[in-house]
Amino acid sequence: MSTAIFQTTGQALHVAFLIMSVEARQESPLRRALLQIMGQQETLTTKQRDWMNQLIGEGSGTVNFGGLSSDEVRAQCAMVTQSVKTHLPAPEMHAIHARFIPTMVDELDGKRRIYFSQDRGDAIQALARWVRPGYPKIEELAMDYVIAKVYVNHSLTEISFRNLAQDFGSNHMTYARAFPKIKAQLKELEAMAINRLTPYFESTGLIESLMEGSCP
Repeated sequence: MSTAIFQTTGQALHVAFLIMSVEARQESPLRRALLQIMGQQETLTTKQRDWMNQLIGEGSGTVNFGGLSSDEVRAQCAMVTQSVKTHLPAPEMHAIHARFIPTMVDELDGKRRIYFSQDRGDAIQALARWVRPGYPKIEELAMDYVIAKVYVNHSLTEISFRNLAQDFGSNHMTYARAFPKIKAQLKELEAMAINRLTPYFESTGLIESLMEGSCP
């Protein structure tokens, strides 16, 4: 039986950034705060829903926090998030931050709104600068919105290619043609980052080594 905390590098990143987005405060228990954040997301993957069920108390077996205190859980998650800064080149780090730092949702005067942390906003802008040389017809600020469109899947952030054309110029088809190419570039960048982190996560016991889990 595996003693690793997470099943995969992607799961480790998702859970760690989610937990580290919540302040460690006595009056706001970690479990309750995480449930609130996950409940605000419009969509959850199967693994995310399994983990949410584990938080509720149904148990999923996909995340192994058994025997760890809240402080110890945060320490493990801090190790994960810190490794993104210390083990990855800047573009890969920005891709992981843009993907895994959670979008926050709250309500003000009965209206829902979303907001990014400083780190996630900085990551999106850095990625916009990174990809823009390949797309000279897209203005710098417009590229920020294109990158945000890749990473933020929420109805409150919907913006059409026609909206971008009206606000920043160029033809809407310029954005429509560029978007899938940019999305593929960023997906490849994320995959490179995950492949780079996986050996480290295996060596520290955060995830189970594929070699150890295979049959002789």
